[in-house]
Amino acid sequence: MNLQRFLATWAGLTLENRVNRVIILLLIGVNCVPAVTINQTDRTVVLVPPVLEGAVSVARSSASQEVREAWALFVAELQA
Repeated sequence: MNLQRFLATWAGLTLENRVNRVIILLLIGVNCVPAVTINQTDRTVVLVPPVLEGAVSVARSSASQEVREAWALFVAELQA
């Protein structure tokens, strides 16, 4: 059967619409998985201040002692 002829019929068009709806729902579901995963991670920012040599992490409500000391030293050097 020719695909163009099949899609020209009403049954072909309705079948294609149903298949497209299922595919769209699957794509929405697949996109929800990374969105939920990203929202549940506690580590939000990784930055390297100019004074530090390695990467440090900053969480939503706290930062490591190295980050605080590095930014304090950086600001103190800028003021001097």
